[in-house]
Amino acid sequence: MNHLIVTHPRVEKQLSTILLEPELLGELKHQLNCQFEGLSIVRVESDPGNGSSHLLHAIANQLRHVGSSTAFFQFKEGDSFINLTSYHLNNLHNAPFVFMDNIHHILATAYERDELLNFLQLVADNNGTFIYSCATEESLDNRLRIEKPFSGPSLALYLKALNREDKLKWAKKLLDEKTVEELDQALFDDSLSNANFLTSLAPYIEQQATEFGNNYALMRLQEEALHQLEIRMLRTQLAILELEPKKNEIIRDQQYEKAADIRQEQRALADELEAIENELASLSIQPKPSQKAMNLYIHSLKIENCLNANKKAFLTAIDTIKVKLEEINEQKKELTLESEKALRQRVFKDSVNWTNVLERYSIN
Repeated sequence: MNHLIVTHPRVEKQLSTILLEPELLGELKHQLNCQFEGLSIVRVESDPGNGSSHLLHAIANQLRHVGSSTAFFQFKEGDSFINLTSYHLNNLHNAPFVFMDNIHHILATAYERDELLNFLQLVADNNGTFIYSCATEESLDNRLRIEKPFSGPSLALYLKALNREDKLKWAKKLLDEKTVEELDQALFDDSLSNANFLTSLAPYIEQQATEFGNNYALMRLQEEALHQLEIRMLRTQLAILELEPKKNEIIRDQQYEKAADIRQEQRALADELEAIENELASLSIQPKPSQKAMNLYIHSLKIENCLNANKKAFLTAIDTIKVKLEEINEQKKELTLESEKALRQRVFKDSVNWTNVLERYSIN
């Protein structure tokens, strides 16, 4: 088998997430309430993109929700029904409801078709209800073959593209009124399939979710981008702090060629900070109602504030350490043999500790 064609209906496919004409939805809910009592065949017909597969999954999920047993087959091009041995079928023909989506993929050859019809005969013998989807242009001969084993009443559900009025109502459920008013009217054309209609709305739905702080997929990407920017910023700041004492030492030794190299490194680090700023600005993180979005915004502000603060004074830490060391050196000059032992120990210990701190910000 090319893929597992005996499967469970997809749980995200529900009646609440499918576009249906109100009259059809009402009839379907009625049939579901009585669990298609008395019906042996339910045929779902539609042109491509109008929701036949979605509806089949939704019906199966609804029946499973109320405790009914179902068998669900979903076929794709290239699948072979004859590869389904008795082990695969596992008495699935005994289920009260048997579903087959895209059944036309199994009707291409006579041998495959015969195996399928043998299985459907077992479903009919067990008084099961067979629910399947087919294209509107499916040949009458194929329909007769499929439904021949079943002697009970049948029901046909015809799915077509929603009309302009229903498409407009659906758009208003997904988008705010102002956005709907700005949409291209061609999106509501009666000939546009339901799938293409939803695909056309997707960018507007995503944009609205972003504005309302509910676009969690985008926020996860932004959160990761912020994390990477923060790491780069901290590394760059550390490199700048480490570079300064090295530059001062080289200048004192009048090694001017090496000093020129240091200045080149400083320019490269400054360019890196500017690149980080530009990438942060490109994320376009703004305060939004959701807590998740606000956390991202606060995180971005922290990075931005650090960048701005270090524009003015990267070397505050170095300067503080140097001042402290100068104070300790002055204290050392004042020490004599008569000074208290504890005082001498404390001064020399402070000298060692602050010298070690300075070395952490220096390049060996």
